[in-house]
Amino acid sequence: MADLPLERVIPAAPFIHTGVDFFGPQEVKEGRQIRKRYGVIFTCLSTRAIHIETANSLDTSFFINALRRFVARRGNVKKIWCDNGTNFHGAEKELRRSLQEMNDDQEHAGRLDDESYCTLLTEVEAIVNDRPLTTVSDSPDDLQPLSPAQLLTQKSSVVMPPPGVFQKGDMYLRQRWRYVQFLANLFWTRWRREYLSTLQERQKWNKEKRHLQVGDIVLVKDDNQLRSNWMMGRVITTGKDRTGFVRSVVLKTQTSELHRPIQKLVLLLAVEEQ
Repeated sequence: MADLPLERVIPAAPFIHTGVDFFGPQEVKEGRQIRKRYGVIFTCLSTRAIHIETANSLDTSFFINALRRFVARRGNVKKIWCDNGTNFHGAEKELRRSLQEMNDDQEHAGRLDDESYCTLLTEVEAIVNDRPLTTVSDSPDDLQPLSPAQLLTQKSSVVMPPPGVFQKGDMYLRQRWRYVQFLANLFWTRWRREYLSTLQERQKWNKEKRHLQVGDIVLVKDDNQLRSNWMMGRVITTGKDRTGFVRSVVLKTQTSELHRPIQKLVLLLAVEEQ
């Protein structure tokens, strides 16, 4: 008998190495109609734990939606093992090329089916759970953020969106998963504008706000970055104007040093709270 694959025996976080397959169909009742539904089973190759999603069809788009729901809740995956099913091959090609084909015969008028809506809510869940809470350690050189998702999945990397540029016109595509990703990006835009900005309260013209200080942990705003991919840094130098107010700082991130104005920063953890 051959040795087990290396992915079966090396220590790793849950679902880093995963097998996937479809099973079914089963018939379910929806209103007065009988529908076919499939199961998508993901198996962790190291722990043998399973994660099951549902799919309304064997089509590529439905598998991609199930895959995104799985990754949103279990964290990033390094390698996926599967058979040679056409939907798996189709998903690989779809994600690689991020197809932009239009199909006027299947317009959805901006409405989601139940599976797409479930995928959208799971993407929202992943965005919220990826918010940084604090640093992992007190070391000035360790800027790894601690998030709810990291506590849930035991994985340090954030869940990245799939490749591609997603636009409003994707609602008319046959690949419904693209429209779900467009809506997830809309949520990310509102999340950073309406929530993250509240972490940086401004009492303009009322009272002096706490100045950023050396040692503070901050989140770096960057509208050009993909969702859930803002950097965290530690303040190493502050720059004051002639009145003594801090207007800019120099940050140390995991990879470099950055000079940023205070308007582009959100205070996460003050030095006196560390």
